[in-house]
Amino acid sequence: MLLAVVGFVIGMGILIKGADWLISGSARGAKALRISPIVIGSSVVAFGTSAPEMVVSLVAAFSGSGDISVGNVIGSNICNIALVLGVAALISPLKIQPGVLRMDLPITVVASLVLFLLGRNYLLGRLEGSILIVLFVVYIVFLASRKRPPEVLEEEEGKTPSWVKSHFWLAIILGLLGITAGAKLMVDQGIKIAMILGVSQAVIGITLVALGTSLPELVTSAVASWRKEYDIGIGNVLGSNVFNILLVLGVVSAARPIRVDHRLFQVDIWIMLAYILALFPLFFTGFKLTRKEGILLLAGYILYLAYLYHPAAGR
Repeated sequence: MLLAVVGFVIGMGILIKGADWLISGSARGAKALRISPIVIGSSVVAFGTSAPEMVVSLVAAFSGSGDISVGNVIGSNICNIALVLGVAALISPLKIQPGVLRMDLPITVVASLVLFLLGRNYLLGRLEGSILIVLFVVYIVFLASRKRPPEVLEEEEGKTPSWVKSHFWLAIILGLLGITAGAKLMVDQGIKIAMILGVSQAVIGITLVALGTSLPELVTSAVASWRKEYDIGIGNVLGSNVFNILLVLGVVSAARPIRVDHRLFQVDIWIMLAYILALFPLFFTGFKLTRKEGILLLAGYILYLAYLYHPAAGR
C-alpha cells in the first residue's frame, strides 16, 4: 500500500512538472504567434492544463479501466469549478467579463449536456467519440474567430519574440513526455490503491486521479488570480472543462469504446451540471466571484467528497 501511494505521488509530481513545461511552452508560443490573451485562457492554457486528463484517460481506457477515464473527466470538471475557482476567488475576487456569461459559460453547459445525452446508455462508443470530436473542431473554429482587442495589438506591437528565441517547442515536447510518464505511473498506482481499499475504480477516477490531473488548472488559475489576470484564470477553467468533454472523451471513446459505471451518469454528471449552472447567479452578482462565494464552492466540494466516501453511498 505504501509503495502504491508513493508511486502515485511521484507520478503526480512528474505529471505536474510536465504540465508546467507544456503550459510555459504553449504560453511563449502563443506570444510569439501574437494570440489574444482572451483566447489564450480558453485555448492554449486550457489545452495545456487538460493534457493530463487526456493522457490519463487514454492510458486508463487502454488498460481496461474505462470508469477511470470518464470519472476522471467528470471529477476534474467538478474540481475545476468548485475547488479551482473557489481557491482563485479566495486569493482575489474574480472580475467577470460580460463575454464569459454570453459565450464561455453557455458553451460549457452545452458541452456537458451533450455528454449526458450521449452517455445515457452507459456506453461511449466510436460514434459518440466522433460526434464529440466534430463539436470540438467547431469549438476551436469559434475560438479562432474571436477578435483580438485593438489595445492588445497596440501594447504588444514590436514586442513579439522570434519563434527561435522563445524555444517553446522544446518546452512543449518535454512537457508531453513528462505528462505521459507521470500519467502512466498515476493510473497504475491508482488502480492498485483502489484494489487494496476495495473502492470502485469510478470513485478513484473521480477523486484521486481527477484531483491530480486538475492540479495544473489549480496552480494556473491561482497564479492568474494573484496577478489579476482574471480572464486567463476563468478562461482556463471553463475552456478546460470543454476540452475535457469534447476532446479528451472524444479521442478516448473514438480510440476505444468505454463502458461507463451507471452511477457516473445517474449522480455525478448531475452534480457537475449543478455546479456549472450555479456559476450563472454567482457571476451575475456584481459580475464578480467574491471570497464568500469562493468559500461556498469549496464547502460544496468538501461535501461532495464526503458523499463519495461515505459508506451509505455504496461506492
